[in-house]
Amino acid sequence: MNHRILPAVFTALLTLPLSALMAQELTPLLNGKDLTGWTTFEKAADPFWKMVDGVLVGENNPERHGSVLYTEQTFHDVVFEAEVKWSKGADTGVMLRLKDPLVNPDDGKGKGTFYSANQIQVQIGTSGSLKRDMTGSLYVGGSERYPEKARGAGVDEVLKLEDWNHIRFEARGDLYKVWVNGKQVTEYTDARFPGRAPLGLQVHPGNVMKAEFRNIRVKALD
Repeated sequence: MNHRILPAVFTALLTLPLSALMAQELTPLLNGKDLTGWTTFEKAADPFWKMVDGVLVGENNPERHGSVLYTEQTFHDVVFEAEVKWSKGADTGVMLRLKDPLVNPDDGKGKGTFYSANQIQVQIGTSGSLKRDMTGSLYVGGSERYPEKARGAGVDEVLKLEDWNHIRFEARGDLYKVWVNGKQVTEYTDARFPGRAPLGLQVHPGNVMKAEFRNIRVKALD
């Protein structure tokens, strides 16, 4: 190798943005062909989830039953990135971290319902309960739903409706941070979700909706 090239290579690496360097460390979760590495636990992925030209498409059935597609791998501290596009009024998001552990981790019966009812979620799109866009906010369930400190700030300045948006979040210990299109919109601390869990992508029940995901990548931090 020409040693005169090495300084130029090192200089180029040093000038890369931190986000670009981090992106190089993330692992893809989609193979672009099928749903290998993902599961819906209680229901078949069809007709809710399918790969179309390398894009993961989640769409409700005519009965609007809804579905959550989960990674087979579980995570605790994690960095997540994806590009997401959703239809007007769609209620979707990424579920992570469990409030309570499974009584029996090997028991698949009712597991999907248990996870979805006990996970914290990064909201994407319209909140069914608040009837407004809450992208970048954190949903904690119960009567709180979206605590004030967990609500995304300045999202409307960067959000591209019905177009591709880059979503990133980090869960480190009790601290959660969310970015939308490169802008940090949320920083929230909550100690009530200590459990490892699969990541889940949601098609909300009762909603006529479509959500598309591409370039989903993660980095486990523990």
